[in-house]
Amino acid sequence: MMTPPFQRLAVLAPNGIICAARGPQLLTFAKDGHALSSWTHPVAQPGPEAAGSDETAGTNANGDVEMSEDGPPAKKRKREGADPATAPGSEVKVDTPTSEQAANGKGQRKQRAPTVRQENQFIINLIATKSGSHVVAVSGQDKALWVFAHDGSGGLTELSQRIMPKRPSSIDMAEDERTIVCADKFGDVYGLPLEPGDSPEVEVEAYPETSSTSNPSAQGKLRAVSKKGANELTVHSKRNLRALEEQRRHQEKMRDKPKDGPEFEHSLLLGHVSMLTTILAMKVDNRPYLLTADRDEHIRISRGIPQSHIIDGFCLGHTSFVNALCIPNARQDILISGGGDKELFVWRWLDYQLLSKVDLLPRVQEVVPDVSQVAVSQLVSYTSAGSEDTFVLAICEKIPAVFVFSLEKAGLKHAQTVKTPANPLDTVVVRYEDGVSMLVVGCDQSNDGPSLVHYELDSATNIWAQQPRYIFDESACKAGSGPEVSREELDNLLYTVENLRKTDMEEIGEEDNAPIASSKPDDSRSTAPALEAA
Repeated sequence: MMTPPFQRLAVLAPNGIICAARGPQLLTFAKDGHALSSWTHPVAQPGPEAAGSDETAGTNANGDVEMSEDGPPAKKRKREGADPATAPGSEVKVDTPTSEQAANGKGQRKQRAPTVRQENQFIINLIATKSGSHVVAVSGQDKALWVFAHDGSGGLTELSQRIMPKRPSSIDMAEDERTIVCADKFGDVYGLPLEPGDSPEVEVEAYPETSSTSNPSAQGKLRAVSKKGANELTVHSKRNLRALEEQRRHQEKMRDKPKDGPEFEHSLLLGHVSMLTTILAMKVDNRPYLLTADRDEHIRISRGIPQSHIIDGFCLGHTSFVNALCIPNARQDILISGGGDKELFVWRWLDYQLLSKVDLLPRVQEVVPDVSQVAVSQLVSYTSAGSEDTFVLAICEKIPAVFVFSLEKAGLKHAQTVKTPANPLDTVVVRYEDGVSMLVVGCDQSNDGPSLVHYELDSATNIWAQQPRYIFDESACKAGSGPEVSREELDNLLYTVENLRKTDMEEIGEEDNAPIASSKPDDSRSTAPALEAA
């Protein structure tokens, strides 16, 4: 058994406070490494009341189940005192009548006693708003989306908890910092207000329409109308009108089945027929976009809220799953993507054009020689303090290194390989007001070594130090992280990217039914949320 490592990181601007998730816990750290605050998932909190806090109901003094505001009460479980068997991560046996009781009419028929396993609620996604005012986290087993307010000094206050219908695979913030976009593994993307009840009114903006069915008079009306969501005035082509109708039918179907969906405020934005892996919300030239990637090698460019049902085009060229997308702040016309391919792809994504590729496998083999495949788990961009050059960091699953590339006119150029003490799980770059840049890495380190390390950047050479500094508060990093887990269970929780790679049988099945790919959607395809256009 071992203590969970730090698996997710985020930066709380503008003072560079680090928010780090370790197992079911969130901690914040100052620049000098001392811990500022912590929050632990209710299931992992000590005490008998926390053992069943994954349920949405509690118990009162009489032992009755109380109704929760977030949903109906869960099944009541028998607990006796502070039995260690009820601790998080243990198995709790539910008592059933014996055969003798059944014979006397005091119970039901004899059956095997079921077991209930209380899972480890690891934080699987973590983001912060650009202003650092809020933090959004997703815990995996209960599919809960948590929102915290940041007081500017490292303190976190829990604002809301919302249980998503399917487990989220990726989350991001819209440019207004009031809307969360959440993609799940079943291919749907939802929009949720940052704080429940806070629904911003969206001003509809006219997009240039290239279709021959465009109606200039309707566009004139569009500029004078302010409505939330797409409507007949914002959609002109026959293809998009059909997509709008399909979207409405889908929403009506969801309203007819309230028990199947969440009761909190949310909107279905778009959908893929494949498992969604990552999502980016962007705003370029005052126009919002949603970029989504999936297991079927697609990168889709959709218009932003409220016109996210409209597909602008695709960046096609990957031959394996796409798991990581990155758009540098200094070069918003450039998209870098990676996943199961051996290369990183560089796109001019507004034109759906592939500019270049850079071979990542040789760099990986310099660290682990016997590797034959690459599974990119994260891409991060940053600019250097001195020259304002743009760089991209890439980490690969189970490869103990961070690969640094500079973004040139011709594409990506390898600049440095930073070897890490263990497999990197997440990384962020913090740039302070005094010009100091710090690379923070969460590593899958054992109990004997630090899991949160940082490297300093030499601003003159743009080279990261090869040896990490362990400045983070060791006592805070090891205390209160919830139940310990086995190495096998930890691997299943932390290493999920390689599992996206298709088996031979899956690839053969798709080749038999493969459609003809196109970078732009044509009028024969529907953009309804439940349909994939390529």
